[in-house]
Amino acid sequence: NTAETPYYVSGNPAHNIKNLSTDRTVFAEVFRLLKLNRFYGKSSVDVAMGIAENNLTKEQIVFCLEVFLELGFFSFVSGMLQLDKTVRKELTCSELYNRVSALIKSDRI
Repeated sequence: NTAETPYYVSGNPAHNIKNLSTDRTVFAEVFRLLKLNRFYGKSSVDVAMGIAENNLTKEQIVFCLEVFLELGFFSFVSGMLQLDKTVRKELTCSELYNRVSALIKSDRI
């Protein structure tokens, strides 16, 4: 639904991937924000659009949440983001996290 994702343009990268952070402290900040608040929607973009955090970009929030979703920390249940407190995994268990980390370190982009 394009109404839910106004800052993404198909075929036109809206963000330089090298601007994303893979730092644990950034992920911890996003995790705390997601854990302490209620977010509604069907995607990480919906959640990011509902966050008025000045020091985090929407792209960084989407990236972190996609990693968290892949690892099973969070899931969407009946249109609401929910935390699974039983999941314990390292960020490096995420294929997305590892691929973005490699791209940031490479000179290919």
